[in-house]
Amino acid sequence: MTGSSVKHPNMRQFKPVRVIASLLGLSFLVTVLSGAASCDPKKWDHSDIMGSGALRTNHQLIVLPVWRRGVNPDHRYNPLTWKLSPEETSTPVIDEVFDLVCVGSERQRMSCLSMKTGKHLLSVKTQGRVLAAPIIHERTLYVGTTSGVFYALSLTKKEDKSKRQSRLVAKLKWKYSADGEILSRAAILPPSQGKPSLVIFTTSNNKITALRIDTGKWVWQQRHDPPNRLSIRGQAPPVIHESSVYTGYSDGTVAAYKANNGKLLWKQSIKENDRFADVDTAPTIHEHKMYVSSYSGQVNCLRLKDGNVLWKYKLRGATRVEVRDSDLFVGSSNGTIVALNAENGKQRWKKRFRKAGSFAAPVSDDQNLYVSSTKQGIYILRPDDGHLIQTVNYQVGFGEPIVHARTLYALAYNSLLYSFTIRERAGAR
Repeated sequence: MTGSSVKHPNMRQFKPVRVIASLLGLSFLVTVLSGAASCDPKKWDHSDIMGSGALRTNHQLIVLPVWRRGVNPDHRYNPLTWKLSPEETSTPVIDEVFDLVCVGSERQRMSCLSMKTGKHLLSVKTQGRVLAAPIIHERTLYVGTTSGVFYALSLTKKEDKSKRQSRLVAKLKWKYSADGEILSRAAILPPSQGKPSLVIFTTSNNKITALRIDTGKWVWQQRHDPPNRLSIRGQAPPVIHESSVYTGYSDGTVAAYKANNGKLLWKQSIKENDRFADVDTAPTIHEHKMYVSSYSGQVNCLRLKDGNVLWKYKLRGATRVEVRDSDLFVGSSNGTIVALNAENGKQRWKKRFRKAGSFAAPVSDDQNLYVSSTKQGIYILRPDDGHLIQTVNYQVGFGEPIVHARTLYALAYNSLLYSFTIRERAGAR
């Protein structure tokens, strides 16, 4: 975005700390970092992990670690750094065709690992850092970077006769250079009525762009005027529903466009004031309504066809809204999680975790709510009442996790990707 950047709840910047420059202290720190970077799960000391409170619960553990890997193949050889701001914020995605979990990296890479073992199968160097979540569609990986380059990478399996096995190969299908940072995931519009399929993404200079998915050829673009005041670094990803695409902007505006040609359908301002009015979270669409958050003040429910505001709920630093049945779940920048009635916005429950820092958007499955934090790892809650079931705390922040086939995947700020198995919880609905 234009203007000066400030910290975002999912891109938290930590304040510098005083370092004790004694030989003993430095040796201890190197040892800790070296252990954290280990890519071999057999070397984990699980008794030490449990003893340090990494997994805490008063009942049976619901989430258990399976593997962890550095997202870059050379992770363990990275030099010691005193950089204290979050290293990684990308969300992993799953590819069921090749059984992959793919994730981007601050170190200018896209990596794909085995879902079952965490083994590195592919690593592609990119021009620019990858903070956005990738998407995989018909064996092609699409991802944008902070340099503005948007990639389409074709994934194939190639037989290696010398090793009598196949290996995963990524071939550049096309790339497009935008004039702003790409900080959020793209969306795909399927083909219809003879019109080609499109890939649509937003950039930090308040532009939304549509390209042909097969060639990368420019189709349409819309630009929204940036605010004159400071804004938060981030950009709402586009969300496609039926034939329309929806997104938000840094001045607190939400907009709807015709997805195949970019024609403006409606705009709605949801800002409460001019200070950090950003809509940087993805709109959530459910039953002809849109739920969308603005950083400065509230969660909003809009009527999908015209953008009219139906209700508001005050919550500063609100995340993307998660929908589960008739409930809405949303986190905030001050360690608060709330559950709302989807119809009228009335609060069902509210929990505050003071040591958590900022929360990413909640993620749910058929039994639990999973919320990652910038300071205290991942919280597992009971959706009915917000009761804390378990915490997974490796003394590092996590980006927004994903849940697939009873497995939770989450990328930590220290560039380690974690896989956890999810046990059945008694009494879960």
